Amino acid sequence: MHNQNNITLQFAGIELGGHFKNLQYALNDKTKYNNLVGNTLNIQLASGENAIYVRAVDVNNQLSKATIKLHFFIETPFYKTRWFWTLIAITITAIVFWIYNRNRLAKQKIAFQQQLALAEQRTKITADLHDDIGASLSSLQLNSAIANQLMSKDTKKAQLILSKIENQSKNLADKIGDIIWSMKPGKDEFMTISSRIKTFANDILGSTTINYKIEVHEKLNTLIQDITLRKNLVLIAKEAINNCAKYSQARQLNLTLKLVDTKIELTITDDGIGFDTDQQLGNGLANMRKRTQELNGIFNINSSKNGTKISVVIPLVP
Repeated sequence: MHNQNNITLQFAGIELGGHFKNLQYALNDKTKYNNLVGNTLNIQLASGENAIYVRAVDVNNQLSKATIKLHFFIETPFYKTRWFWTLIAITITAIVFWIYNRNRLAKQKIAFQQQLALAEQRTKITADLHDDIGASLSSLQLNSAIANQLMSKDTKKAQLILSKIENQSKNLADKIGDIIWSMKPGKDEFMTISSRIKTFANDILGSTTINYKIEVHEKLNTLIQDITLRKNLVLIAKEAINNCAKYSQARQLNLTLKLVDTKIELTITDDGIGFDTDQQLGNGLANMRKRTQELNGIFNINSSKNGTKISVVIPLVP
């Protein structure tokens, strides 16, 4: 057995003339003898074939003519055999190959999911283009035809319709701009959520007496990559700012967009005259609620004579 390779041998040198001195032994190599102290040999044998040679030495250091040769065979431990290490190499190779394939498949799955998510977002954008922008274009076409007919009959009515066409064109350009912007997330300063909201607030509130403060956590500018999430967040903020400018008679508007754990919190407050939240104020509130629901979020609004607070909480991954 490979774990039974320590042996003890006892020898006796017999020489009737009384000239015996000691014994010598060699392990496997007959050219390398060692003196044996006493008559007991304790030795550890290696795996495989082993040969122990023993000879006597007399008081005159003369070597005996006879040499004893003892044979021993020690089994090689399985963990030192060639087949064992071959099996280990095959096992390690198989594990490495399995890990490589698992990681490759995981990356392919993530890439596929990203492509699927992008396809879904593009489908939503296509629906927006068809429903919202398509309706706006139809209205523009109809109003243009009416204005053209009235130019020679009623100039004042024609001017009113042309003014309406101008506003519709501006709104349409804004909608197209929002969609294009939402599809280009990046680190460009002018493409961030922060810059988009601040630019709109300046355009709407810059010519009013309403002071405003916009705070967007810097991390969100690069963290939010989902097209639908980017678009709806900005549209909710724009709707709230627009309503404040039109109806609130406020002196101050504050907008905060921040990340709390794994949720995005958008809060808009003003110190205006407030309104009855049970009564619908145009389509603005309904649109904000709808966009929040599309993102699996929670929409709350509180309003009184001291002002209005809109709170939107949306998961980072809708």
